[in-house]
Amino acid sequence: MYTSGKWNFDDKSPELISAVEDYSSGGAILILGCGNASIVAHLKRDTFQYLLGIDISPEAISMARRHADEKVHFEVGNIREYHCARKFDVILFAESLYYIKAIERESILKRYCRQLTPNGCIIVTVVNPNGYRDIIQMIRTNFKVLREAHFEGADRFLLVFR
Repeated sequence: MYTSGKWNFDDKSPELISAVEDYSSGGAILILGCGNASIVAHLKRDTFQYLLGIDISPEAISMARRHADEKVHFEVGNIREYHCARKFDVILFAESLYYIKAIERESILKRYCRQLTPNGCIIVTVVNPNGYRDIIQMIRTNFKVLREAHFEGADRFLLVFR
């Protein structure tokens, strides 16, 4: 899909950028299922010290590496199995949580919660929130939700939690 250009989009949603910048606390960000990592181009560099993007697609990581520098790194990896070598202030699943089987989502999110700094959080976005009510409800039931927001002018929903 990345090679064909079908998944080559630019995510410059103000709601998402604001949430990532607000919660990163000048620390570390992990983007799981980063795709081409277009959000990186829109983040203010002084809002984080380190950013790591993980995607299962070597093509996506190849595209994402155009954003790489001393603070920004990318690796090919499976978000279901990835083990963090450090703690993160923000762990982002932007349109990627649906690629995890429903039965595994809660346990995987709980595992990633253990990789958060003391004030860290997970940010999840979903397109078509009515179609993914099960994900939203699972997060509301099992985690402490800090922020919820609908994206203006788009059928997307954002949850920030720990």
